[in-house]
Amino acid sequence: METDVLSRHHSELDERMVSLLLRADGGDCHELAGEWNRFEGELARHFEIEEREVFPLCVREHPEEVARLRQEHAALRRDLLALGIRADLHRVRAEAVRDFVRERRAHARREEELLY
Repeated sequence: METDVLSRHHSELDERMVSLLLRADGGDCHELAGEWNRFEGELARHFEIEEREVFPLCVREHPEEVARLRQEHAALRRDLLALGIRADLHRVRAEAVRDFVRERRAHARREEELLY
């Protein structure tokens, strides 16, 4: 997958996160759980593609940065899973979603600067 496709996918994921924030801020909790599950799968797929296709191309020139991005993927996956469980239980708080969105956006910016 080309990096411009992954960069566009970052934008698409960002749009999906806006929808999640709107639902977390008082929308239907059942809709939020469904939307979160779809987002979770899409973001996991995105991470897998980056780790399989992009990171190996950059690791020789930027080993520390690629290691950091892998660590961030692991942390984001943990947070994504925890929020997904809370969404399924209808106990997710909007502030927790906002925090995740901030972390994911910061991570995407670092990837854009380094990899794309």
